[in-house]
Amino acid sequence: VTGSTPDKGVKELAHLVDGQYGSTKPQDGKWVGFGVEQKTVDLIVDIGNAEMIQTLGVNVLLNPSAQAEPPLRIQFSLSEDGNTYLPISTTGKEGGEFFTPEVRSSSIKTMDPQSLLVIVDAGKIAAGKGKGNASAGTKARYVKVSMTMETHDIYVDEILVNPIGK
Repeated sequence: VTGSTPDKGVKELAHLVDGQYGSTKPQDGKWVGFGVEQKTVDLIVDIGNAEMIQTLGVNVLLNPSAQAEPPLRIQFSLSEDGNTYLPISTTGKEGGEFFTPEVRSSSIKTMDPQSLLVIVDAGKIAAGKGKGNASAGTKARYVKVSMTMETHDIYVDEILVNPIGK
């Protein structure tokens, strides 16, 4: 995993693909944290060979008392060469908000700490864009996860890439 430099929690990006999920506490040694000063976090996973990708996911922490909230926006993109990326899915403020401004300003503060797993069906979405097959997936070697934050830090413990047949 390459990309933005973590400055909170665990500082090694390799933890994002180790299969280890964190608790609801950002200091448990499983969460990789990014301070709000970064505004945008880009993380790139190289799976080694171009494979047919069916689903993608990222697990983020919601813990208001620890100043950890989900990003405003998460965008998943795929690439065969690591240079040209096809945006597959955008979830969040620009593509439908995780939480409305009203919820962010009031209700989110009272939510119990929890992890939020965001999963997208890359094959189905790419097929709709004429770039893949809904049942066979979309071919890629690199997966980019871009997250935008506004007022709180982001903690991530896993990026999930599920090639067909693996």
